[in-house]
Amino acid sequence: MRVLIVASYLHNDNWIEFTRNKTGFGIMLNDIVYSVSELVNVQFVSHVITPGRGRLIAKHTWIDVFRNLQLKDVMCGLKGFFQYPQSFINRARNVYYNLNRGYVRNKIHEYNPDVVHIHGIGHNVLPYIEVCEEMRVPYVVSLHGLIGLDESIKAPQWDKAIEKEFLIKADREAIPVTVISTGIKHRIEENYLHHKAKNIYVVCNGTHIPGKNEISNNNASEASLDLRKQFHLLPKEKIAVTIGTVYENKNQIQIVRAVATGIIKVPCRFFFCGTVLANSFVQQEIDKHGLNNNIYLLGFVPKHQIASLLEQADLNILVSKNEGFGLSIIEAYAHGVPTVTFSDLDAVPDLYNPKTMIKVESREDIALANGIEEGLKKKWDKKDILVFAKKFSLEQMAKEYVKIYTSVLLEPKSRL
Repeated sequence: MRVLIVASYLHNDNWIEFTRNKTGFGIMLNDIVYSVSELVNVQFVSHVITPGRGRLIAKHTWIDVFRNLQLKDVMCGLKGFFQYPQSFINRARNVYYNLNRGYVRNKIHEYNPDVVHIHGIGHNVLPYIEVCEEMRVPYVVSLHGLIGLDESIKAPQWDKAIEKEFLIKADREAIPVTVISTGIKHRIEENYLHHKAKNIYVVCNGTHIPGKNEISNNNASEASLDLRKQFHLLPKEKIAVTIGTVYENKNQIQIVRAVATGIIKVPCRFFFCGTVLANSFVQQEIDKHGLNNNIYLLGFVPKHQIASLLEQADLNILVSKNEGFGLSIIEAYAHGVPTVTFSDLDAVPDLYNPKTMIKVESREDIALANGIEEGLKKKWDKKDILVFAKKFSLEQMAKEYVKIYTSVLLEPKSRL
């Protein structure tokens, strides 16, 4: 089976053109490309201009873009420039997405995929969906979150409208759509479709499950971070970590307020791992409550060092206002670390196990503080957590995607 995977970008520290966007989406896409390629033949194309990277990443140069242009692509590009009220730079990007149709069309001709797997929905990938329909090529669309049902997500209104319109069309035409959590599927059904969807499948994200030798090597590596030594922790002090960009939606500021309540009596230090955006105000909140010796902003932490931190952690905390999945939860599970999170997050039905998670039912600071205190006090069995983590391995995720590709190929082609 040949699968062409299409997305805006991915993140890979080894390839300079793919290092710009350090997001969970980009890291997950990299993992999806590699894990699926272990089972079927894969090529990946994106908006990124690249000389190509081995057999997986297709060459995509400016010459390729202009060589494969068709007049109809130029007309779509001109339309795209004026289509949405936005800045000149974003108008130019929209032109590029439309001009890039020719490159994607040529890549489909050249690679002849059985299935095209498109990640995301919005004006940046809509042209490639239209190319698949034009060429009558079966395709699957994966959503890694929802932008249209949460006002806290700063996405343009036309992208939110595109999401809604596509999902209604996909339901009507039986176009396969995957989502990363049961909660996302339920929100689509309740808010967009108003009935149960037969074309939407839940494929949870996966993570690397390290072996014992790998863990030992990471701990011995000079690149690992020794939090106890670096921050002079006492033996009785526990370590709680929060992983993700420090900004409003990830809501780390509420952890600071929860610690400030004084409810948490178990000796513990809190480490926030992630790029700190200028308008997050988390450091100011830490200063306000005099918690500089309790809570630390570590900034961006490379992936290999995240594994080192999780090996030292006693508890993972995720308190996002909106979270399609919560990759840090399964990353923590993979190292035998339990999580405290809010019960209303989309992936909790998929990720909850009383042996691995504390669910906080209320979003009040006091409730969060009580949840953290419970998580720090509870006697967790690391083996139970590691067993549960295997449900969310990269290998299992890849098998689920391939199962969907196979079902697409077995379906009648009438909708195409």
